[in-house]
Amino acid sequence: MERPSPLVIVRAVRTLISVASFAFLFACGSEEEGLNPAPDSGTNAPNDSGTPPADSGVVGADAGFVDATPNDTGVVVDPPGELTLPAVTTGANGDSPEVNFELPAGVVSFMIVLEGPNDVTMIVKRLSGPGGVLVTDDDSALTQLERLFLGPWGAQFKSPNRVVQDIGISSSLFPNNPGVNVSGGSYTMVASAVRIQGQNGNPYQGTLTGKVLYRMAQASAGRLDLHLYFSGAGNLTAAAAPTDPLVQGALQKLSSVYAQANLTVGAVDYHDVDASFRTISGIDGSSDQLERMFRLTEGRGAGLHYFFVDRFEGGLPGGMVAGISGGLPGPPLRPGTNNSGVAVALAAINGDPEILGHVMAHEGGHWLGLFHTAEFIGTQDQLSDTPSDQTAGQNYLMYPAVGGGTMVSPSQSTVIRHHLEVVGG
Repeated sequence: MERPSPLVIVRAVRTLISVASFAFLFACGSEEEGLNPAPDSGTNAPNDSGTPPADSGVVGADAGFVDATPNDTGVVVDPPGELTLPAVTTGANGDSPEVNFELPAGVVSFMIVLEGPNDVTMIVKRLSGPGGVLVTDDDSALTQLERLFLGPWGAQFKSPNRVVQDIGISSSLFPNNPGVNVSGGSYTMVASAVRIQGQNGNPYQGTLTGKVLYRMAQASAGRLDLHLYFSGAGNLTAAAAPTDPLVQGALQKLSSVYAQANLTVGAVDYHDVDASFRTISGIDGSSDQLERMFRLTEGRGAGLHYFFVDRFEGGLPGGMVAGISGGLPGPPLRPGTNNSGVAVALAAINGDPEILGHVMAHEGGHWLGLFHTAEFIGTQDQLSDTPSDQTAGQNYLMYPAVGGGTMVSPSQSTVIRHHLEVVGG
């Protein structure tokens, strides 16, 4: 069986698929959900199915894990601190030389943003800091299924602080596991990049730029502004949306879900986009239409950007894709990039504002840095307060099924509030 390209994998992880009786999702940013799945639909086998233990991916006792969680002070320094990394040239194998940077004492979270050409996929391949190894390229912890479906960067997905690749611009959030220690001090990073053509990826030899954005305090509450974009799908327009029952009902659902994380929906803006984006084709990587649509956020300002389309074409077989997050996490404070938004398909939600709100919250959760509670291949998330049991997992927002539960755990709430698009105070 041919291994899917990294781009296909990461889109599958961020995609939600809706099917008549079941659904499954990959673990990256795209996710697929099924309507009212049966208790065992889309679930994994019991504990002998290759599911790794909760601490798998940890590289030794000093791998960056501590027992304490970040200090929730209720105060956030806005805007965040920022370091510009030196431009690096990747070599013939696609890897960069080591890049060193220093974070000030008192840092509680940071995001690394790498950027390159729009057709180049990149990732933080290795990262170590004062607390130990955060991202590793040691793939010895991978199961056979994970080697097949997670592709060449599966080790990074199983790292103490999970990261995934992305095209044009990639973002990584530290910590996205509250058990990982982030502090001031010296860090060493290696980036890696490929240029994907069809199902083949060739090492990228060229220049990447990068930034590190950091915060000195973690908010116990936050606010997230929204921008909504309408392509004419469902006959919705920016003028009608502020009073449309489907849109407003979905926003109410979204607000109630995110309230569990002490996250308030702030200002909501409405925009129209060209009708050519009603159907998004080539989400298997054969087209850049999705990325072109997300780049329409240029100049729209901070917040989470949602695009409403009719449907997606070129996805995984066996279901209808209900939503795709442009990043896991999405690029902070950077509208106008390949990954600066979330797209939801109205054809998959049957006119139900509760389902639409659920898809928006789930995909928005990906964009803010949350992974599935468990992937269909058996890989668990790295949070101690989300269930490894698939039946119990159905009660949670990040379970990979449309119309599922909406619970958000304390650890998931902390991860969301680390994202720099969330304004604290």
